[in-house]
Amino acid sequence: MNGTTTRFETDFGALVKTNANNIAVIDSRTEEQFTYAELDNRICQMERFLCSCGFTKNKRLFSLLPNSLETLLVFLAVAKMGGTLIPQSILSAAPEIRSVLAATNPDFALLTESVSEEIQNEFDRQNISVVNLPSPHEFTSSSPKSTKQQKNLPNESAMLFLQTSGSTGEPKTMVLEVDRLWEAALAWVDFHKELNHDCRFLNYLPHAYLGGLFNLCLIPIAARGSFVITETFSGTSLLSFWNDVERFDINAIWLVPSILRGLLTLNNRTNGKREPAYKRIKFAFVGTALIDRRTKEEAEEAFNFNLLENFALSETTFLTSETSEEKFLEDRGVGSVLPYVDLRLKPINGKNEN
Repeated sequence: MNGTTTRFETDFGALVKTNANNIAVIDSRTEEQFTYAELDNRICQMERFLCSCGFTKNKRLFSLLPNSLETLLVFLAVAKMGGTLIPQSILSAAPEIRSVLAATNPDFALLTESVSEEIQNEFDRQNISVVNLPSPHEFTSSSPKSTKQQKNLPNESAMLFLQTSGSTGEPKTMVLEVDRLWEAALAWVDFHKELNHDCRFLNYLPHAYLGGLFNLCLIPIAARGSFVITETFSGTSLLSFWNDVERFDINAIWLVPSILRGLLTLNNRTNGKREPAYKRIKFAFVGTALIDRRTKEEAEEAFNFNLLENFALSETTFLTSETSEEKFLEDRGVGSVLPYVDLRLKPINGKNEN
């Protein structure tokens, strides 16, 4: 990345003006569609709600929410306002939440009313104020576009505190600037120039991690495309995956190896009867973990679309990516080094060698 940081707040405002009437988000629960102008209005409503709770750029907000439109509105509102968001999976156990709270010291927590008493006690134990997220109908479309608190917020990037185990298996907290993530999303779209306002992604990866926030939210927005929000992927949703593709006219998907293998097994059991859904896919990416070449080629033959592999680190976002042209290379690997990546190879002993 270069030395200058692109501002999400500024870019998003300009993007809304030029794409106001284009579909941005579809909520699979209700099948309600939101244009970019309507999404912006919803984000502003969420900003107002967070401000009413005392949220400012100096505050840290812990969120324990399921995949939903409201969860992404929280993320996008914080991205515009500044401050720090600490999203955590709704499936997290009390000991895990206790550890994250101790490491991040949030000022208050945003929860749903369905949170268990055991988890609720963790916030009481650490004297963290709890706010229940209102249901969608409690936000009114007449909410103002801004508040005095918002206008006085300095132009500083929002921060994300995300949990990752990485290669060590030990949980650790990484800190990412949202504006840097936005810059990475723009660079990814610029590299994959075929991504444009016609692309529609299925956002089914957890909204507490980069998959749901970066891959399937910021990147579709950077492409001026759209995305459909569903519940977090599970064994049950595997059976409805291709139904959702057809139902919402999805043409872009982001797969992880375990899900790809599940879809491949399902395809073999149904003898490829979901072929119409496969034909809708124009963009298919696969990453987050290593995938063997045999599985990838078997999937490409079964689904009849290219799987573009990428390599990334949670701390850096994407470092390499395949392109459609690389499908025909004998050794495809994990793609070419992206043009904005400064890559330097050194041996383990740290000494420069040829």
